[in-house]
Amino acid sequence: MITKFVLFSAVLCVGCSADPPLADLTTPPPSPDLSPPPLDFTLIAPEIRRLHGEDRLLTLLYPDRVECFRVSKVGNSGSPVVDQAASDYQVISNGPDLTAAHIDHLRPLFIDMRGYNVLRRQERKRYYPGEMRVVKRGCGWNPGVVLRFYRGDTSVAVVLCFACNEWAFEADGQRYRSAGFSENTKTGGLQPALRSLMIKLFPDDSVVQSIAY
Repeated sequence: MITKFVLFSAVLCVGCSADPPLADLTTPPPSPDLSPPPLDFTLIAPEIRRLHGEDRLLTLLYPDRVECFRVSKVGNSGSPVVDQAASDYQVISNGPDLTAAHIDHLRPLFIDMRGYNVLRRQERKRYYPGEMRVVKRGCGWNPGVVLRFYRGDTSVAVVLCFACNEWAFEADGQRYRSAGFSENTKTGGLQPALRSLMIKLFPDDSVVQSIAY
């Protein structure tokens, strides 16, 4: 019995004689992926998906970078994009690039049916069955702010007019859709959320600061 115990102990010692390798403390661990999960496109109203197309909508929702500009009106509306602005507006000044928090603020607005009064009323009422009305204003198209979204090789410009409470979407040298975001429910529609962001982006601009609800 003594002999067997000694042999078994020797076998155990031989098996444990090699120390495990030390961890490489000079190489930092990989950074976690903090990018937002892709939005389930099936949850977005099909009318909005068709209006933008997948690439442009993905650029609006998950851009690599977003620039902003203060602009003023020149010429006629509906002109093609020229450089950083369509020829119906000119850049007054450059604003800051949008932060991740700014982009998070905008994301739900781009998939909100209240921002697209060009869609048929029955389509909108499927998502907002309460009474809806269009706030009509006696004004012409007078854009004040442009947001330009970049993702890979795709870019989309969003032109905002708070005089009319309308936005226009431009890509590939063309304005492909204009729509009103002034259609109100009891929550006030999209205008307050857009207004609050513009005020943050242009804190020293008296015109932007004076945008009314």
